[in-house]
Amino acid sequence: MDVQLTGPAVITQNGDISYKAVVDGEAIPCRFSTETLEDIDPANRMDDVLSLFEANRSELLGIAEKKIREGKIEDGKVFVFTADLAT
Repeated sequence: MDVQLTGPAVITQNGDISYKAVVDGEAIPCRFSTETLEDIDPANRMDDVLSLFEANRSELLGIAEKKIREGKIEDGKVFVFTADLAT
């Protein structure tokens, strides 16, 4: 499986972050909930979501890639939630 996390990070209408991955040539959006972004970095939870994403990019993209490789793609997207931070 060829997984490329190409980005860019974009703020969605509901305030989450979407980041594009390309999996075997197919675009798959990775969605990071606002709650996840706040919970990954509680000391800076009042920062804007884009700053929180950028500060924690490696960990967040690592979680997204793991979910992709485990086949946890729902409706053509990968969703990363707070519960995924503990894995």
